[in-house]
Amino acid sequence: MVLIGLLRVLSMLLLFPAELCGLISAQVISVTGTEGQGITVRCHFSFSGNRMFFCKENCNPGNVLIETSEEKAQKGKFSIEYEGTVHSPVLFVTIKPLTKSDAGRYKCGMSRFFGNSEQEVELIVKAGEFYSIIINIYQKWTCTAYFYLLFLLSLLTMCTIFFFLSLITVQTQQESQL
Repeated sequence: MVLIGLLRVLSMLLLFPAELCGLISAQVISVTGTEGQGITVRCHFSFSGNRMFFCKENCNPGNVLIETSEEKAQKGKFSIEYEGTVHSPVLFVTIKPLTKSDAGRYKCGMSRFFGNSEQEVELIVKAGEFYSIIINIYQKWTCTAYFYLLFLLSLLTMCTIFFFLSLITVQTQQESQL
Protein backbone atom coordinates (compact mmCIF):
# COMPACT_ATOMS: atom_id res chain seq x y z
CA MET A 1 0.00 0.00 0.00
CA VAL A 2 2.77 2.44 0.94
CA LEU A 3 4.69 1.40 -2.16
CA ILE A 4 1.71 2.25 -4.41
CA GLY A 5 1.39 5.66 -2.77
CA LEU A 6 5.11 6.36 -3.27
CA LEU A 7 4.86 5.27 -6.93
CA ARG A 8 1.94 7.68 -7.47
CA VAL A 9 3.85 10.58 -5.92
CA LEU A 10 6.96 9.71 -7.96
CA SER A 11 4.96 9.53 -11.19
CA MET A 12 3.38 12.92 -10.46
CA LEU A 13 6.79 14.43 -9.79
CA LEU A 14 8.14 13.04 -13.07
CA LEU A 15 5.10 13.91 -15.20
CA PHE A 16 4.11 17.28 -13.71
CA PRO A 17 7.07 18.82 -11.89
CA ALA A 18 6.40 22.41 -12.95
CA GLU A 19 2.72 22.27 -11.96
CA LEU A 20 3.57 20.85 -8.53
CA CYS A 21 6.05 23.64 -7.90
CA GLY A 22 3.58 26.24 -9.13
CA LEU A 23 6.13 27.46 -11.68
CA ILE A 24 3.69 27.67 -14.56
CA SER A 25 0.11 28.83 -14.74
CA ALA A 26 -2.63 27.38 -16.90
CA GLN A 27 -4.06 30.51 -18.50
CA VAL A 28 -3.74 34.22 -18.88
CA ILE A 29 -6.23 36.06 -16.67
CA SER A 30 -8.08 38.60 -18.80
CA VAL A 31 -9.71 41.54 -17.01
CA THR A 32 -11.44 44.65 -18.30
CA GLY A 33 -11.69 47.88 -16.34
CA THR A 34 -13.02 51.37 -16.93
CA GLU A 35 -10.83 54.44 -17.06
CA GLY A 36 -11.08 56.49 -13.86
CA GLN A 37 -12.27 53.54 -11.77
CA GLY A 38 -10.40 50.76 -9.96
CA ILE A 39 -10.02 47.06 -10.67
CA THR A 40 -8.96 44.09 -8.53
CA VAL A 41 -7.27 41.05 -10.06
CA ARG A 42 -7.34 37.68 -8.28
CA CYS A 43 -4.30 35.45 -8.83
CA HIS A 44 -4.35 31.82 -7.61
CA PHE A 45 -1.24 29.75 -6.90
CA SER A 46 -0.43 26.15 -5.93
CA PHE A 47 1.77 27.02 -2.96
CA SER A 48 2.46 30.18 -0.98
CA GLY A 49 5.74 32.03 -1.02
CA ASN A 50 7.68 34.45 1.14
CA ARG A 51 7.41 37.47 -1.22
CA MET A 52 4.56 38.75 -3.40
CA PHE A 53 5.02 40.96 -6.44
CA PHE A 54 3.19 42.57 -9.37
CA CYS A 55 5.04 43.55 -12.55
CA LYS A 56 4.30 45.23 -15.87
CA GLU A 57 5.19 42.93 -18.82
CA ASN A 58 8.14 41.06 -17.28
CA CYS A 59 9.53 41.01 -13.78
CA ASN A 60 12.90 42.65 -14.45
CA PRO A 61 13.92 45.02 -11.63
CA GLY A 62 12.61 48.18 -13.39
CA ASN A 63 9.20 46.65 -14.10
CA VAL A 64 8.23 45.60 -10.56
CA LEU A 65 5.34 47.90 -9.61
CA ILE A 66 4.83 46.62 -6.06
CA GLU A 67 6.39 43.89 -3.93
CA THR A 68 6.17 42.89 -0.29
CA SER A 69 6.77 40.15 2.25
CA GLU A 70 3.85 41.40 4.34
CA GLU A 71 0.20 40.35 3.99
CA LYS A 72 -0.78 43.78 2.60
CA ALA A 73 1.04 46.60 0.89
CA GLN A 74 0.28 49.73 -1.10
CA LYS A 75 2.49 51.75 -3.42
CA GLY A 76 0.94 54.64 -5.34
CA LYS A 77 -2.06 53.38 -7.27
CA PHE A 78 -1.16 49.70 -6.67
CA SER A 79 -2.07 47.56 -3.67
CA ILE A 80 -1.49 43.87 -3.05
CA GLU A 81 -3.06 41.56 -0.46
CA TYR A 82 -2.46 37.91 0.44
CA GLU A 83 -5.30 35.58 1.45
CA GLY A 84 -5.79 31.86 1.59
CA THR A 85 -3.78 28.98 2.99
CA VAL A 86 -0.29 27.65 2.39
CA HIS A 87 -1.64 25.21 -0.23
CA SER A 88 -4.22 27.58 -1.74
CA PRO A 89 -2.86 31.12 -1.71
CA VAL A 90 -4.62 33.98 -3.47
CA LEU A 91 -3.18 37.39 -4.29
CA PHE A 92 -5.52 40.32 -4.77
CA VAL A 93 -3.93 43.12 -6.75
CA THR A 94 -5.82 46.41 -7.02
CA ILE A 95 -5.09 49.27 -9.43
CA LYS A 96 -6.95 52.54 -8.93
CA PRO A 97 -7.62 54.79 -10.62
CA LEU A 98 -7.16 53.17 -14.04
CA THR A 99 -5.82 55.12 -17.00
CA LYS A 100 -5.58 54.09 -20.65
CA SER A 101 -1.81 53.67 -20.25
CA ASP A 102 -2.45 50.92 -17.65
CA ALA A 103 -3.67 48.58 -20.39
CA GLY A 104 -1.28 45.72 -21.18
CA ARG A 105 0.32 42.55 -19.83
CA TYR A 106 1.18 42.07 -16.18
CA LYS A 107 2.43 39.29 -13.94
CA CYS A 108 1.43 38.70 -10.36
CA GLY A 109 3.59 36.28 -8.50
CA MET A 110 5.05 34.71 -5.40
CA SER A 111 8.70 34.06 -4.73
CA ARG A 112 9.83 30.88 -2.97
CA PHE A 113 13.19 29.41 -2.13
CA PHE A 114 12.97 27.12 -5.20
CA GLY A 115 11.77 29.73 -7.72
CA ASN A 116 9.01 32.14 -8.64
CA SER A 117 5.43 31.26 -9.41
CA GLU A 118 3.82 33.77 -11.78
CA GLN A 119 0.34 34.30 -13.18
CA GLU A 120 0.01 36.35 -16.36
CA VAL A 121 -2.71 39.02 -16.53
CA GLU A 122 -4.03 40.89 -19.58
CA LEU A 123 -5.61 44.22 -18.61
CA ILE A 124 -7.95 46.01 -21.02
CA VAL A 125 -9.00 49.55 -20.12
CA LYS A 126 -12.18 51.03 -21.61
CA ALA A 127 -12.81 54.75 -21.81
CA GLY A 128 -14.87 55.88 -18.85
CA GLU A 129 -18.17 57.73 -19.31
CA PHE A 130 -16.74 60.93 -17.84
CA TYR A 131 -13.71 60.79 -20.12
CA SER A 132 -15.88 60.05 -23.17
CA ILE A 133 -18.01 63.11 -22.40
CA ILE A 134 -14.89 65.29 -22.02
CA ILE A 135 -13.45 63.96 -25.30
CA ASN A 136 -16.75 64.60 -27.12
CA ILE A 137 -16.97 68.15 -25.74
CA TYR A 138 -13.35 68.80 -26.71
CA GLN A 139 -13.93 67.51 -30.24
CA LYS A 140 -17.11 69.58 -30.64
CA TRP A 141 -15.48 72.71 -29.23
CA THR A 142 -12.44 72.21 -31.42
CA CYS A 143 -14.62 71.93 -34.54
CA THR A 144 -16.83 74.84 -33.46
CA ALA A 145 -13.83 77.04 -32.66
CA TYR A 146 -12.28 76.15 -36.01
CA PHE A 147 -15.43 77.18 -37.92
CA TYR A 148 -15.75 80.42 -35.93
CA LEU A 149 -12.14 81.20 -36.70
CA LEU A 150 -12.72 80.55 -40.41
CA PHE A 151 -15.83 82.75 -40.32
CA LEU A 152 -13.96 85.60 -38.61
CA LEU A 153 -11.05 85.35 -41.04
CA SER A 154 -13.45 85.40 -44.00
CA LEU A 155 -15.27 88.39 -42.54
CA LEU A 156 -11.98 90.22 -41.93
CA THR A 157 -10.85 89.47 -45.48
CA MET A 158 -14.14 90.76 -46.93
CA CYS A 159 -13.95 93.93 -44.80
CA THR A 160 -10.38 94.53 -45.94
CA ILE A 161 -11.38 94.06 -49.59
CA PHE A 162 -14.35 96.43 -49.23
CA PHE A 163 -12.14 99.00 -47.49
CA PHE A 164 -9.57 98.97 -50.29
CA LEU A 165 -12.31 98.99 -52.94
CA SER A 166 -13.92 102.00 -51.29
CA LEU A 167 -10.51 103.75 -51.12
CA ILE A 168 -9.94 103.03 -54.78
CA THR A 169 -13.45 104.26 -55.61
CA VAL A 170 -12.99 107.48 -53.61
CA GLN A 171 -9.58 108.06 -55.16
CA THR A 172 -10.93 107.45 -58.65
CA GLN A 173 -13.83 109.87 -58.06
CA GLN A 174 -11.43 112.51 -56.80
CA GLU A 175 -9.20 112.11 -59.84
CA SER A 176 -12.15 112.33 -62.21
CA GLN A 177 -13.28 115.57 -60.58
CA LEU A 178 -9.88 117.14 -61.14
